[in-house]
Amino acid sequence: MDRFLKAGQPHPLVLYTDRDCCKKDEDSKYQKLFHRWDKLLVRLDSWHFMRRISKACSNESHPLYGTFMAKVSTAIFEWDANDMALLRNAKKNELQLAGVRNPSDDAVAKAITKAELARHCRRKTRGVENTTILLENLFLSFMDATSTTAHTTTYY
Repeated sequence: MDRFLKAGQPHPLVLYTDRDCCKKDEDSKYQKLFHRWDKLLVRLDSWHFMRRISKACSNESHPLYGTFMAKVSTAIFEWDANDMALLRNAKKNELQLAGVRNPSDDAVAKAITKAELARHCRRKTRGVENTTILLENLFLSFMDATSTTAHTTTYY
């Protein structure tokens, strides 16, 4: 708290943590620790939220576990639209230099690797309302799923 004060910087409004975030009747240990920041909100960070969901699954060896958790991640996070547009344009130019005359949007999208996405594009959370809707729909779609059920729901 003193470092923020000495630097003349406003204190954070939200603190994301892996635990002690959801007390309703009393302050969390973080609110007590940062007691001068009276409007500090303490929230569970996205990765630990996903981990809590994964622990509620039957087990990691279930055939649909990987698919389910990938869709949970997609429901929570989205790629930055501006970064994606720049990457698509760069990939299109790269394909043209490689001799592909007029690559389709689909061909450009297929040519972008996961590593390129991670290297060149930022991800952000979709926000509480969108994430809640997408997760509810995902949970409902997996309600009667078996290991032979194909799930092709995607979120953009």
